[in-house]
Amino acid sequence: MMDPRRCPARSSTGFHGVRAWPSSFFAAEICAANQHCWLGTFNSLEEAARAYDAAAWRFGWPRRDLNFPDIPTRADAEMLAPPPWIATQVEQCCYERVQL
Repeated sequence: MMDPRRCPARSSTGFHGVRAWPSSFFAAEICAANQHCWLGTFNSLEEAARAYDAAAWRFGWPRRDLNFPDIPTRADAEMLAPPPWIATQVEQCCYERVQL
């Protein structure tokens, strides 16, 4: 298993785009092109970090911005973390309206 790159102390989890919930779950999110994209809630810190990396590959971000920069390709990143469901705030609002 590869050692992940850890963020500076400002992140409580040590990973880019990952937050810990009090319920022992981990949330992954990414911001790109002025859009906040929710990637989902995961059971482990590593799953959430890998979902972030898969999304970062899709946005074409450089490896230095990844949690696991040693992953060589986008396909490898998506194999390690299932392709995330990306919902922007606009999509979430539309979904909520349909549910009413």
